[in-house]
Amino acid sequence: MMRKNKILNIYLSLLFLLISITAFSQEKDSLKINYSLINSIPQNAPVYFNGGYIGNTPYRFMFGSADSVNGIDVIVKMKGYIDFSFRVVKEDLPLNKTVNLIATGKNPALRDKLVIEKKSSLFKSPRKVVPIVLSSLVAGGGAILGYVFKTQANDYYDEYVNTGDRSKLDKTKKYDLYSGLSLAAFQIGFTCLIYFLLIK
Repeated sequence: MMRKNKILNIYLSLLFLLISITAFSQEKDSLKINYSLINSIPQNAPVYFNGGYIGNTPYRFMFGSADSVNGIDVIVKMKGYIDFSFRVVKEDLPLNKTVNLIATGKNPALRDKLVIEKKSSLFKSPRKVVPIVLSSLVAGGGAILGYVFKTQANDYYDEYVNTGDRSKLDKTKKYDLYSGLSLAAFQIGFTCLIYFLLIK
């Protein structure tokens, strides 16, 4: 009985960990590791640090030790919009700034083409939902089936110990194999989930 409870606790802990990982938002993940974010409306605006081009919005960066002395002069500029400039110093970090670019008088039609900030694009590329859902289902299903099969294997083993019936021992081995395969499916699903959610 103690063995069953221990296995159940392990599976439930792993399932809780799986659910917890998927619950964190992308923005919080970045702030945890002290990334700073400069974004703009509309997005895809070139960003310049101390006069040098470094990327387009949304842009993530970490504050280097050399920057902590003088700070960084940031300019966000886009054709047809007024340049937006500001200074970032170490005390401002981690920075999470969204700049609303204003269309110039030469092209007021650009005001109607604003790109609204999308929370799902805070990673370098948007996450693919289908692989994340499928790998979550494989991981969750593998964990649940592993627990069920291991419980059945333990029950058959207890019967074998009490009765000495070899058929119960054979069933124990069969369900232990199923439990191992289910655990392997859980590990593969969990690895795929981490890959599709955090790496790819």
